[in-house]
Amino acid sequence: MMETQTTAGSTQGSTPPVSQNNQKKESIEETLSKPFTPLDPDAITQKYDNDYQLGASFEADLTLRLLELIAATRVWANSRPNIETERHGNQLVDEIKGVQSAEAEQDRLRQRLLQFVQHIKSALAALTS
Repeated sequence: MMETQTTAGSTQGSTPPVSQNNQKKESIEETLSKPFTPLDPDAITQKYDNDYQLGASFEADLTLRLLELIAATRVWANSRPNIETERHGNQLVDEIKGVQSAEAEQDRLRQRLLQFVQHIKSALAALTS
């Protein structure tokens, strides 16, 4: 009895009823018989126009915010105490001097390396001649 139910179930699942098959054919025929909707170029370009307008409003908003930030930074910088400005300036000068001394040291090391290479070249030339 179990085999009959299983077989009957699998048979029904594998083959659709005839009425469903006819409905599919009718829906395909109905679909094909319907006229195509005409192309609406405004519907296509409207999305891009909206994006363009949003981009322009975003740029305007960003420009306004950046201007406000620059103004706030300028006000903050002008309201700093003179001693703080001088201290910060001295720190920058010290950092610049540190970079300059490192560059000078690197230049001296480069010169010494060039001299070493010249000595090696002359020693090799003396050995080969």
